[in-house]
Amino acid sequence: MASSSVDAIGRRKHKLSSKGQDLISIQPDHIIGCILSFLPTKDAVSTSVLSKRWIYLWKFITRLNFDDKDHFSNKIMKKGFVDFVNRVLLDLNSARIESFSLSMSEKYNSSYIDKWISVVINLGVRNLCVHLQKELVSFDALFKYQSLEELVLNGCAFTLPSFVCLSSLTILKLSSINMFCNSSNESKTLALNFPALRKYETLDCIFPGVCKG
Repeated sequence: MASSSVDAIGRRKHKLSSKGQDLISIQPDHIIGCILSFLPTKDAVSTSVLSKRWIYLWKFITRLNFDDKDHFSNKIMKKGFVDFVNRVLLDLNSARIESFSLSMSEKYNSSYIDKWISVVINLGVRNLCVHLQKELVSFDALFKYQSLEELVLNGCAFTLPSFVCLSSLTILKLSSINMFCNSSNESKTLALNFPALRKYETLDCIFPGVCKG
């Protein structure tokens, strides 16, 4: 997958106009970054080997998708996946991230997940999709973020404050979620305010001890 995607870009990169110009490489960095955003993130990063011009262009991508199954099949390589995600997020040069997708087939230290989500929130992410393996995460920054438009969560356990308002959220999908109410909330009543919500789906979700108000 990675080699075929990079080879395809390489062929297009060397497609010249009638004046002998490289029609893709002459585009502004952020335009090439938008084009690379349609590739899996691993493949977009791989385009750095095409030429000196392309070494840093992947840093302008605006859509991020990470799946540990696409990177490593050996469990002892989990650290390699974590290092890859850290490297991409650290080196990004995009002013804004449109979407962030994280799919993990193994269990990881939840602090990594919370850190990554905080980073993309600071970059103004609009669409967030997280698939975990029954991980207990905090999501503290997530439920205070007002610019999120789409949220998909699977296989997570987390604690919510007694009141959550996500004013821009239009799509919410929850699957295999354990949602707890903040222990400081004596009434255990949970109030969720999503005024822009248009689509809401739940599957196999548990709200132990929570009264939904």
